[in-house]
Amino acid sequence: MSTIGAADEDAFALQHAVGELVTNAIEHSAGHDTVRLSARLTPTGAVEVTVTGRGAWREPQRVSARGRGLALTSQLVDELSMDRSAAGTVATLRHRLTRPAALLDSAAPAPTPPVHPPQPVEPEIADDPARPDTVVVSGPVDAASAERLQHELMYRSRGGTVPLTVDLSAVTHLASAGVAVLHAVAARHRIQGTELTLLAPPSCPARHVLTLVALPYS
Repeated sequence: MSTIGAADEDAFALQHAVGELVTNAIEHSAGHDTVRLSARLTPTGAVEVTVTGRGAWREPQRVSARGRGLALTSQLVDELSMDRSAAGTVATLRHRLTRPAALLDSAAPAPTPPVHPPQPVEPEIADDPARPDTVVVSGPVDAASAERLQHELMYRSRGGTVPLTVDLSAVTHLASAGVAVLHAVAARHRIQGTELTLLAPPSCPARHVLTLVALPYS
């Protein structure tokens, strides 16, 4: 992303949005094992990404937790369109970079992209010995790990019957599946009349997502 002049905000939005579309395509694949992704930088400085899946489209239900991924994606990028047919679904997003894309001189060497440490495949979920009733979540929370997160939070809160604080400061990626878990756990606490506190400082990726989905945090 840095080689085309993308700011950190652009990288955050595109990584989350593309991840949601790919996850959605896989969930709707109906047994097909191929999801196609293509991306390009337009002459006007916008990134255009297309995700194609062969599964049939299913309308999200208003009363269901499904559909949060598309809602989140539409808030992260400038434009989201869906082309549905019997042969499959094509999702296209467009996002204009917040600073102009750098034009590389063909005679000059291309800049070396920064090397980021690999993210853990599974998030770490652990009690904080220094803070009673606090759970610290680290790493990415996506569709593959959301069920485990819900199990751990429900276990530690005894089904929502005791107050719980969830520290999301070290969460590197919060997908819509993770948002659905937090909504479900918060709802259980409301039923039990106990408090669920989500900690998300300004510097962490989870804070931006929680703001978009209107989940209260401290």
